[in-house]
Amino acid sequence: MEFSNEYGLSAAFSTVTKNFFFQWATFTKEDGTVIVQKDKRSLAKHMLEGTVYAELDKATEEIQTAMRITQPNFFVPFDRSGINPFQQRFPITLRLEGTVRGNGGINLVNDTCATKVPGLFAAGDAATREFVAGGTTGGGSINASWAMTSGRISGKAAALYTHSIGEFGNKRIFFEERGCFEPSTGKSLDAIGITRALQNEVIPFEKNLFRTEEKLQNSMRILNELWREVHNSSPISQDPRAIVQTREITSMIATARWMYTSALNRKETRGMHKRDDYPTENKNMQYRLIANGIEDIHIRLSSNRLEEKGILL
Repeated sequence: MEFSNEYGLSAAFSTVTKNFFFQWATFTKEDGTVIVQKDKRSLAKHMLEGTVYAELDKATEEIQTAMRITQPNFFVPFDRSGINPFQQRFPITLRLEGTVRGNGGINLVNDTCATKVPGLFAAGDAATREFVAGGTTGGGSINASWAMTSGRISGKAAALYTHSIGEFGNKRIFFEERGCFEPSTGKSLDAIGITRALQNEVIPFEKNLFRTEEKLQNSMRILNELWREVHNSSPISQDPRAIVQTREITSMIATARWMYTSALNRKETRGMHKRDDYPTENKNMQYRLIANGIEDIHIRLSSNRLEEKGILL
């Protein structure tokens, strides 16, 4: 889960992150000074000082045409704003894409995309992608291939599992409430306040991209407090939408705690996981970190990709 802090470049007025297009861009500061270092961390440092701009001025007419054909949604915000990105500079930002373009997810124990929970199979963004992408983002092509392949594999496996246990007519399924709200407390959930507090610890790249022990520990203290607050609160109403909202908030906090606990335990820089206090890769840490637990999170080291019949796709 430490490999879950991927940020995507986009126009400041857009949510479309098509990083590939920015290879034809010239980046500048507010005063027009050209930024030579174009990697995301360098751009992020300049963003902390002021607005950063981009202009896709290096794209030929042929490339411009190809861009509009292959990714028309990228240009919708520009067209609506009356900006020609090939001839005018525009403000940019970094948007956290977390586990969507990151690699963190549910651990798989064999080549059917099974988990340790009998009958539960994971696919796509929900499942770890370290097996196909390592510690860096799979981008569009690898992630899309993984989504289609794992979806097919897990779907088939789930069907075979269902067939193997027979009809569900006489079976009862029990769900255990863990890490969620306690309706008996009578305290209503402050959904907006908790969501904003959570986002403030995960979204800012000065915390999640430029990681240090101190920053991660400070964020974990706040995330643990939010976890306890959600655990001791009830939905604002029994309306299904309010209950779903509570579940979503609980899941986001759980994910953030797994991310930062894993990040604290990987005391090196590897892949998308960057530690400013450990700026180099440690060859003695060539193992996976597997996070376990809801209330109390434990980290297990796995030096073998095939441990527990792990998959190798």
